[in-house]
Amino acid sequence: MWLNVFEQLRRVEATNPEVEKLKKESISIAGVKIEVHRAYSAVRSAFDVLPDWLTHKVVGLDASAVRTVVQREVAVICRHLVGWEDLKHEQS
Repeated sequence: MWLNVFEQLRRVEATNPEVEKLKKESISIAGVKIEVHRAYSAVRSAFDVLPDWLTHKVVGLDASAVRTVVQREVAVICRHLVGWEDLKHEQS
């Protein structure tokens, strides 16, 4: 019974142009893993250097100003990540 169901599904997929179009637009799980790893690496690298980067910016500032500087730098890191992804999609 299951073999018949799978065979019918295969025939429908083979004759349906929408299914073929979707197959061409999809990406592999391995591709997703690679992109997630790249994004993670980029964010980790940016956060790893953040303390050194901020040290000279926060000297002499009060707590509120330090918080503002840190928030701004974290937002920049996040924007770069989003921008990097947007650029990759535009190039595809």
